Amino acid sequence: MIDIRTTPIGRQFTYTELIDSTDAVWGGIAWPGPEKPGCVVAVAAGKTRYADGWEVSIIDEEHSFDVRELVKAAMAMDLKYWITRPRVDQSGSPSGRWIGDETHDAADKFLAESTFQMSEIQPGIQHLKPRTLQLTRTVLLDMEHLYDFLMPKIKTWLSPAHQLLFLKAGYVASQLNEFSDEQSEREQVPAIGMSPAVEAVGYAAVEMQEWLEQRFNTRVHTRYSKADRGATRLLGSY
Repeated sequence: MIDIRTTPIGRQFTYTELIDSTDAVWGGIAWPGPEKPGCVVAVAAGKTRYADGWEVSIIDEEHSFDVRELVKAAMAMDLKYWITRPRVDQSGSPSGRWIGDETHDAADKFLAESTFQMSEIQPGIQHLKPRTLQLTRTVLLDMEHLYDFLMPKIKTWLSPAHQLLFLKAGYVASQLNEFSDEQSEREQVPAIGMSPAVEAVGYAAVEMQEWLEQRFNTRVHTRYSKADRGATRLLGSY
């Protein structure tokens, strides 16, 4: 089995490799800010649940000031990593999700049109038609002090005591380091758009961790409910 935590960013996986090594694959999008390009990431969760959650790793990332290019990158990742296509092991929610701000009007127009030629997205797969991607809004977008929540969460996941987030040596990692270095000197309160790379991975990782935990709790409850019914039938037979 491959180790999703150490694979190069942008690596091509087979469907079997993804199923065997991940519990879920989701996408995150943050649109361009005043000074920073927007960012698209694909993140994958490992198979094991730890005390504080699942190990989440970046498997792909792109950044651009061009919204159309960001949408095109998201569609390419969606196809490449089966993000919104059914996975046989995800009962209850058979596919992943794209997390981001669905109110961006230009992006919404590109997402709705779905007019990209397949050769634009992934050469050699012209026979497949790209799906129209649908963004799922995160409650993080409604937070007045987003970074006061997001930065401590990300730093905790990255800490040696937890090690639940693996950014690898890519663009998102460099942007997080840059944002952290400037944080002590920053006079204004960070707002959405200040570091889209941090936002994109934060949106996807936070929402996926919460979904995985809810699914885990549902499965545990179902398992115990079945066990209780079996015990009741057994006792009733005496």
